[in-house]
Amino acid sequence: MSSPFEIIAKSVRLYKTNAYTFLGYSSWMLLTFAAFVLLGFFPLTPFVKFLAFVLSIFEILVSLWVFISLVLCSKAILSNQTNEIKKIGQTAKSLIQPVLTVALLQILMLIGGVLLIIVPSFIFMVWFCFAQLNVIFDGKRGIDALQTSRELVKGKFWKVFLLVFGGTFILFFIYSVILSILMGVIAAAQGVDIIDLLNGTLPLWIQVLEAIGEVLLLPLIVIYLTSVYLEVRNEKVIESKSHSRGESN
Repeated sequence: MSSPFEIIAKSVRLYKTNAYTFLGYSSWMLLTFAAFVLLGFFPLTPFVKFLAFVLSIFEILVSLWVFISLVLCSKAILSNQTNEIKKIGQTAKSLIQPVLTVALLQILMLIGGVLLIIVPSFIFMVWFCFAQLNVIFDGKRGIDALQTSRELVKGKFWKVFLLVFGGTFILFFIYSVILSILMGVIAAAQGVDIIDLLNGTLPLWIQVLEAIGEVLLLPLIVIYLTSVYLEVRNEKVIESKSHSRGESN
């Protein structure tokens, strides 16, 4: 199995080659961000609060659609099935409800693990890390998606933990460093102490910078996680075939 750095390098190459396609999907998140910024200029009346609530639900749905679309796009490009990209948007819409259901089940499992003790929560987090991808790629639903994810992780718990959580930590760390440098440079150019800015209400330019950064980062995270999932699943298939041959012999 590849190391996190090898998969990150492969993901970066794939992202660079297909940046226009990936950013076309992730940039939809700027729509809800712009709506929230616009809403912030109005007095905080009950109607504005209601609009903010509706917008929050809409933001969740858009974020799910973007995530699913990016996953499907990553799979299509990794599998050299680029003809499938045209149908991704519509397919992603049909998967929002089952993916959301599994995400809620994951949250409930993690909360249950925390209530018991931290260790079960950590185990559940790793066991079920592929559940949403099982919904998207394998047509699994509900508890079945969680069980399928656990089967994939079985026998390679620490490898999966290192790949999924170690790799994403590396990407988030690099992103945080770059974002901090950019914020520091812009704040210095304005003659403002960045620490003072972060301690108070964030100015609009920082919010915009963070929103753009998230749009740029999300495709890379999704490509990486999709690559990890496909590698783990392929290894599981090879192991199953080898086991079957061993039994037949």
